[in-house]
Amino acid sequence: MLKLLIMEKYTFLDLHCHPFMKAYAHSFKSDGPTYKNSNHYRHRNSSWWSDRATARDLKKHLNGLFGLTHFTQADVRTSLQGNVGVVFSSLYPLEHGFTVPMNCDGPLADTLLDGITQFGKPRINFIQALPADPYDGYWYDLQQEYAFQKAHSGNVKEIYGKSYRYQFVNNYREMEALLTSEDHQVQNLAVINTIEGAHCFGSGIAPFCLPKRLDEILERVRSVKQDWEYPPFFITLAHHFKNEICGHAKSLGMAGVLLNQRPGLNTGITSAGWKIIDLLLNENTGRRVLIDVKHMSLQARKQYYQFIAQKHQYAIPIIVSHGCVTGYDDKENSQHKLSAVPGKPHRKFCSDDINFFDSEILAIQRSGGIFGIQLDEKRISSKQERRRVKRVDPRYRLLYSSKLVWNQIQHIAQVLDQAGLPAWNIQSLGSDFDGIINPIDGCFTAEYYQNLSQFLLIHARYFVTHEMSEKIKLKENRIPAEAIVQRFFHQNAMDFLRKYFREKDDYSNPVYRVAKRARR
Repeated sequence: MLKLLIMEKYTFLDLHCHPFMKAYAHSFKSDGPTYKNSNHYRHRNSSWWSDRATARDLKKHLNGLFGLTHFTQADVRTSLQGNVGVVFSSLYPLEHGFTVPMNCDGPLADTLLDGITQFGKPRINFIQALPADPYDGYWYDLQQEYAFQKAHSGNVKEIYGKSYRYQFVNNYREMEALLTSEDHQVQNLAVINTIEGAHCFGSGIAPFCLPKRLDEILERVRSVKQDWEYPPFFITLAHHFKNEICGHAKSLGMAGVLLNQRPGLNTGITSAGWKIIDLLLNENTGRRVLIDVKHMSLQARKQYYQFIAQKHQYAIPIIVSHGCVTGYDDKENSQHKLSAVPGKPHRKFCSDDINFFDSEILAIQRSGGIFGIQLDEKRISSKQERRRVKRVDPRYRLLYSSKLVWNQIQHIAQVLDQAGLPAWNIQSLGSDFDGIINPIDGCFTAEYYQNLSQFLLIHARYFVTHEMSEKIKLKENRIPAEAIVQRFFHQNAMDFLRKYFREKDDYSNPVYRVAKRARR
């Protein structure tokens, strides 16, 4: 009954987005950062600020022509207006490597970066100055961003006659209580804290010296786990640049011409990195912080999967908060091995190894993990598929771009079904909205999720009616189209949270023990 109550009022869960990142960037002032979170919704440095996309943005100007997303996509108000109930909000101390194109940090670089990110020059200048304080800059920034996000948590805000509230939650019970609140006058958004990039603890800025400072870094990890009111549920170890913890995958397209990702690229997990991983996963030092493998190099990911399989017997879930598939089975010696899925699925997808191979999908399922599908058009499809969408009349474009999302859902299902595993229970939404991405055409912000769900239902119904009997072999994996779409947007993430989003003492709960035995 409780599940039905949640579904009546809330539909969408987003595994990875940045609802506060742009507002936090605007809390920096030219005379020095103040980090003030304004309570006025018209102030750009407010949790309640929302910058709506205009027709000019979408069709003829920044996004339509250049792929620049200057409007807000997943801010609190937009998320609530899009019928989002839960967001996994990602803290991200902006990396220094982003702010020095061609190793330049002058006025021209500031103008270029501000034009791309809309963060404001004071925020960019703050990051550019971090090498003067290479050990503490990211750590300080992380704590300030965390405090900024919490500033209005739990408060009710009246805007245009409507009452809104976002509330950070620490476990499934708190989230459940918020979502089933009897106060129907207030629209609630549950916020789960996460982190993108373990450089936040104070590594990854020259002079690189993590091994010498490892004890200090480990103490910061303990502090986040034990002292924060809302410790992160999971953390992405790598991001775009060298962090001395693990190698990263190439992630920047055209921007990679100006920004140097080469140091640390495609390397494995360092000895210091393993100690950080062990501490994050250790339940004796505060609640376990799960590992999100997005942005890790393929070598580092494989090392982590082997670690989960051998040391933990797949008892710790592998998380991809915002990813896409390659359509290939694996990659060895720089040669792609074709997927075992019939046809030529690899032609539909981006094959860059920041995306995920079929062998990785199996590891995620076997660990009880989850796979958030991101809505970045350059990650979700091949150039050929994107061009096909661009040629469609704009009035019907979402119908075609939603097929890019469906291709991801279907491919994962077929890979799992062929391995004799449940086919539809790891796919979820991980938009990466407000992460400086160019979204798929027709789904520009969280307000478009309802439209996206209706078009996904069209594709799911066609698949169930015309293709499922041939492409899905296991009878138990042949489920209705409505169930597939509902699982993607809601149920899979809810089930994952019910199993793992718990206080330390809750791990003795019978529900958790049963889930753990089932994976073994």
